[in-house]
Amino acid sequence: MINNPSPSQAGYPLLLPVSLRQRLALGLGLLLICAGLIINWRYSQLRGEDFGHVFVVSKSILERFDIYNATAVEQAAAYRNYTNTDKFVPWGIFYPPSSGVALLPLALLPYEIAKVLYFILSTAVLLGGTYRLMQLFTNGLQFGTRVLILGAVLCSAGARWGFFYLQAAPSSSGY
Repeated sequence: MINNPSPSQAGYPLLLPVSLRQRLALGLGLLLICAGLIINWRYSQLRGEDFGHVFVVSKSILERFDIYNATAVEQAAAYRNYTNTDKFVPWGIFYPPSSGVALLPLALLPYEIAKVLYFILSTAVLLGGTYRLMQLFTNGLQFGTRVLILGAVLCSAGARWGFFYLQAAPSSSGY
């Protein structure tokens, strides 16, 4: 096994000792995670239409209402009934029933509570999955560096759809 010297041992001057760099990385990472939570929470309140549509599909499954064959008036009434708003009523339902099945447990809750819980679960899956990938593929990264990367990922997570958080497409289609 080849022993590669660290940059400081190889003659590259580093401004900070490793332990201080890791503490700074950890601190900055935690700050970025907090900022990412605030950014994504804000956008989840302003946008997040995909969750509303999938929630309506889930509720229609629970209530055995065929949302796919509903008239425009029935569809608008279903949206008003299930989400307490008709802000996001589409001119058609574009999500397959399987996406509604995935959210059936959340459909048992009121819309606002389910939306918050979906935000928490989505964030936990994003951070947990990214951390696990780093554990699997980047053995040499220290904890502080991993937290810094998690913070950067969370801050950029909303940018996937132009800062529209709670979009289900990335998680359901594998993008």
